[in-house]
Amino acid sequence: NESLLRALPFGMDIVDEAGTVLYASERLREMTGESLERHSCWMAYRDNKEQCKDCPLKQGIRVGETTSLITSGVFGGRTFQVSHCGIMFQGREAMLEIFQDVTELKQAEDKLRTSEERLRQAVRVSQIGIFDHDHLTGQIYWSPEERALNGWTAEQAPTVEQFVALVHPEDRE
Repeated sequence: NESLLRALPFGMDIVDEAGTVLYASERLREMTGESLERHSCWMAYRDNKEQCKDCPLKQGIRVGETTSLITSGVFGGRTFQVSHCGIMFQGREAMLEIFQDVTELKQAEDKLRTSEERLRQAVRVSQIGIFDHDHLTGQIYWSPEERALNGWTAEQAPTVEQFVALVHPEDRE
């Protein structure tokens, strides 16, 4: 039912073993701005018009089997998680593809990764030690620089309990 599919926040299609689009949801047609049926999915969606290198269609359709991949360069530079499920459609094996836009998530992950690397480099070159105690899990982290400043190996670094015992009683809480 197309009205039910319209309420979902992602696009869907059904392709045959050659990647030819047999059905495209209205949401997916809105993403591309064009009719998709009878085009190969990579010609309709991918900016470079090439089949995804990890495309599950290369392995053949297996009814009931589900796979997922992250692919970029879709619909004008966007990144999508595409889930695939082998199904029966109009009496023959086909692949249901579900497109979820993860562009902003991937950009945030990349920014976080870059920020973490910059912090690691800053701590390393400044030769200052840092430690972090997670009060919820009880885990304590000693940076390599902190361990080196104190002459500890990773195994010799104090546990939370050992560390708290070193803190002045008035400052422990």
